[in-house]
Amino acid sequence: ATLHKKSNLLVVGFTSGIFGLYELPGCANIHTLSISASKISTVSINASGEWLAFGSEKLGQLLVWEWQSETYVLKQQGHSHGMQTIDYSPNGAQLVSGGSDGKVKVWNTATGLCFITFLDHTASVSAVRFLASGNAVVSASLDGSVRAFDLVRYRNFRTLTTPKPTQFLSLALDPSDEICCAGTQ
Repeated sequence: ATLHKKSNLLVVGFTSGIFGLYELPGCANIHTLSISASKISTVSINASGEWLAFGSEKLGQLLVWEWQSETYVLKQQGHSHGMQTIDYSPNGAQLVSGGSDGKVKVWNTATGLCFITFLDHTASVSAVRFLASGNAVVSASLDGSVRAFDLVRYRNFRTLTTPKPTQFLSLALDPSDEICCAGTQ
């Protein structure tokens, strides 16, 4: 599930492959749609609140749906072993996805093409986030690392680990991009 604060929209993906779009605070159902026979494992909303991105862990599929016109914008096979997490860039021009295959992929939302794949993680990627500038992506993985990828030079420019091996499950960045927090079990 994810919340778009500006428009008070809540999107919830279910294990049945159905998602619901709700308007808060009253929780009024705007749309309910079945988009897959498999579990929806991750959801993201672009900055304008018009495009909803869904990832399916089982299928490794990325799907973008424009809810007002009720049309598919993008449908791509994204990861060979399941898509775990997705996030929109601040301007909505790009999507980043992380998968069970250890890959971090960056997608152009206008063309629907993946234009860079980072292969630095050795285990499933559990969380991805764009920096507020949109020039870099941060990822957390079950391999015990948090990595920052430069989207100008297309390289891993920072790797953070803990003294004691651990698996990272979540990731948060403060609005100034100065503080990065990764959560474990």
